[in-house]
Amino acid sequence: MASNTKPCVRAHKTRSTTRKDSTSAGVNTVIDDEWTCVKCASVFKDEASNLLECEYCDHHWCITCLSIKDDEYDVMKRRADLHWYCPSCQEKVLRALTTEKTIEKRCQEYMDQVETRLAKAETDIKERVTITQLDQAVSTLNTKINKLQMSNDETNKKIDSTVSSNIDNIDTATKKT
Repeated sequence: MASNTKPCVRAHKTRSTTRKDSTSAGVNTVIDDEWTCVKCASVFKDEASNLLECEYCDHHWCITCLSIKDDEYDVMKRRADLHWYCPSCQEKVLRALTTEKTIEKRCQEYMDQVETRLAKAETDIKERVTITQLDQAVSTLNTKINKLQMSNDETNKKIDSTVSSNIDNIDTATKKT
């Protein structure tokens, strides 16, 4: 067991398989599993046997082949949060974990960029004039233009009236002379 991975004991839980016995039609029989150490090929049938099961390949290793003492095995067995991978799988698992961490980091960087872009887009949208604001500005301008036109019309009427009055005055003065 390498020091850079945590051991995990998948101690032999009672594994029973139900299968149809070929000699007795339709009768179910219980067959207990055996565990074979991958290194020494010893077969273990007792669920109290001190074996470790690799979390990656599910192969079993006896603690003798792994040079693990009984008390170390007992500590490992009590810790459900520890993980153990056999020497054959350890490098694959470490490579997979490294790859997973790299992917997580890249995804986080990408999500950070997306969030930054989204925040900028939201700011840009808030800074832009909305259609409602534009409609209100056009309405205000139209009102001002209408007032100016009415004022201009009144001014033109006054001018017309003054010009007409002046023409009348000139005509009257011309007729007197």
